[in-house]
Amino acid sequence: MSTAVAGYPAEWEESELLALIWAGPLFKELIYIANADAADLRDETGEFIPIHKLPRHVTAAIAGIKMDKDTGRITDIELWPAEKARGTLRRLKCFGAA
Repeated sequence: MSTAVAGYPAEWEESELLALIWAGPLFKELIYIANADAADLRDETGEFIPIHKLPRHVTAAIAGIKMDKDTGRITDIELWPAEKARGTLRRLKCFGAA
């Protein structure tokens, strides 16, 4: 039994819309990772920007953070592999990923 959802094309079923709503944030995260730039992690002096001051599109791409246990300063930040995110977007034929 199909259920039409008000405001959407009649051929879109409720289950399809729910899948789209669920997948939307995942696509957004993949796009952030695919477009991540390590330069966005550092300030003009080359120091790491505190994590709480980074914008969401940058923090979404962070896979790991290493810190000096004595000083608490960030010593390294690892990003998720952008090429893997681009490959996933290509396989899903999303957003013209190249």
